[in-house]
Amino acid sequence: MDLRANCSPPEQIEILPGDNGSAPQLVLDNELNNQKDPCDYSQPEHLYTLGDLKYDTWEHFDVHLKFSTDPKVGFAEIWLNGKKVLPLTHMQTLDEGSKGVYMEQALYRNDMKGTNVLYHAGTRRHTEHVDVDDGGGSGS
Repeated sequence: MDLRANCSPPEQIEILPGDNGSAPQLVLDNELNNQKDPCDYSQPEHLYTLGDLKYDTWEHFDVHLKFSTDPKVGFAEIWLNGKKVLPLTHMQTLDEGSKGVYMEQALYRNDMKGTNVLYHAGTRRHTEHVDVDDGGGSGS
């Protein structure tokens, strides 16, 4: 989340509905704010598909981000359940004029019928990727 915290963050993992009855998709949403107006998202939005959402299962995300306003410096790299689903991809990951970022976990959704439940467990900030299957856990 951008320290301004009055608009959507530049990087989000989202759930998008599937097409024609297919499974909902987990995506990385790279959506920058051009700062002309606090919530003006006139720059192109980039969606990176991470995989199908599986109901009633735990999903383990390992997200490696380098925050930068320079798209040659900033990047994202993501593993889902130990499988690399987004190779290191350079992109602008920080809004122009941002003073920094912080992590936020939440469930945001449009007004819709029904109930959604999302559990967050074991969130850790670490400095290196450790494979889920190697017995090393989620890093240090």
